[in-house]
Amino acid sequence: MSLFFDNFAFEGRKKLTISALVALIGLVFAKSWFLNAFFVSLFLFLFYIYYIPKNRVELLEKEAIFSPVDGKVTDIYERDGKKVIEIYKKLEHGSGIKSPMSGIVEETYFRHGAFLDLTSGKSHNLNERFIFVIKDGKKRIKVSSLAGRWGFLGHSLYKSKNNRCDFSEILGFCTEALFTIELPKEAVLNVKRGENLVAGISVLANLKG
Repeated sequence: MSLFFDNFAFEGRKKLTISALVALIGLVFAKSWFLNAFFVSLFLFLFYIYYIPKNRVELLEKEAIFSPVDGKVTDIYERDGKKVIEIYKKLEHGSGIKSPMSGIVEETYFRHGAFLDLTSGKSHNLNERFIFVIKDGKKRIKVSSLAGRWGFLGHSLYKSKNNRCDFSEILGFCTEALFTIELPKEAVLNVKRGENLVAGISVLANLKG
């Protein structure tokens, strides 16, 4: 059973177990096809949301910074001498947050909050947020995640400060969020607005260490 659960986010393991038992009991005892369909659909929905496939990607470009999540590039700009890429991760995208590079988790921050629609003007100040910074030599990137309305299903950062992370290692989980990635000014960007990205595969930028 533990090997089975290794493929699922921590936040969903209890929910999956309960929904599977309820669906099974419903199939055996319930006479209503509607209830049976509902409980089975709920289990399949949770299965999809919390499933995180194991990493099988090898780091072939040592100077590359990869996307930490599946999603769409919504904006690219410069701020305080940094290049910034914003990525919107929807509910239907993969839920695992992967390390965009190897290094040491230099900083972490977590703020509990609401789960308002990200189009709301209050979401920036009220919604749940976490931040982590990874450093490897001269390479240093900052990743911020602002939870959306589906964030109540899970919005977590697994790594703590001063821990090492390997490229494409699972660092956290989220269902819907706006990710902001800050890169050094000298980074050569490899993405454009409107581009769809895949975590651990799509290259955001190249930066020499």
